Amino acid sequence: MTSAPTPRQEPRMPGFLTGSADVARRRARDVAAVLAGQYAAHGAFTVPGLLGPDDLVAVPEGALVFVDETADLAADRPGHRLHAVPVLLSNVQEALGWRDAPDVEAAFEAAVESTCWGALALIAAFRAPAGVSALRTRLTTLLHCWEELAQLRYVDFAPAPVTLSALIGERCAGLSAMWLPAGAATGDPRHDLPAALDALEGADEETRTARCIERLSVLAAGNPRIRHLDATTEQDLLREELDALEPREREAIAAGFTQPALTLLYAADRSHDPHRR
Repeated sequence: MTSAPTPRQEPRMPGFLTGSADVARRRARDVAAVLAGQYAAHGAFTVPGLLGPDDLVAVPEGALVFVDETADLAADRPGHRLHAVPVLLSNVQEALGWRDAPDVEAAFEAAVESTCWGALALIAAFRAPAGVSALRTRLTTLLHCWEELAQLRYVDFAPAPVTLSALIGERCAGLSAMWLPAGAATGDPRHDLPAALDALEGADEETRTARCIERLSVLAAGNPRIRHLDATTEQDLLREELDALEPREREAIAAGFTQPALTLLYAADRSHDPHRR
């Protein structure tokens, strides 16, 4: 006698994300007031996972999840606004008067990164880069939740929905490009990203620096905003620029995050403008 297959678990999202973008933002402000009160009274968020079970709603298979606000142009398009999670954090910090904002951010991220919706939001909807340890935690959670989150469709930078694999593959493309050997990528983030993280974590500082220099050179070569390409891709200059960064910034570039890499490149490029000499 064969047993019946175990039904797939239905994904759950915070209820305040459901509805239009405007509704999600208004609800985020209400939720933030409660969370700010917790933090002000206790110096921490007191509910494991930030939100209780009653604050989460089941999301049916095939539902839309709007990840990036710029592509969320149809206000009445039904779905779940994941891009309201960063708004929630900002609202909490605002409600606390921006006091100890970095500590509030760290506490917020620590509270949600072990939840399916929180790990997804931190990887896909937040702009700030993560350290290697935090990235490992979030990816581990996301992979554990993969089957349920893969039931949904994601609207990212374009109106057409994409799969979870496409979304996460795009967000972590830099990590894969820097740390997977040539020809080793399978196209499946469930395989590629843990392998890339293993390689990153096992690399010594010189190897990390060399990979960062390679990555910076590739980004510069493909960026029309870089006006002094020969100077900006000179290896000794890039090494000096990397050495001048804070450890967290270097780690973010080593983990493949594009924005801190571009910030470094634009600054190096501006330093070669004639009026700055």
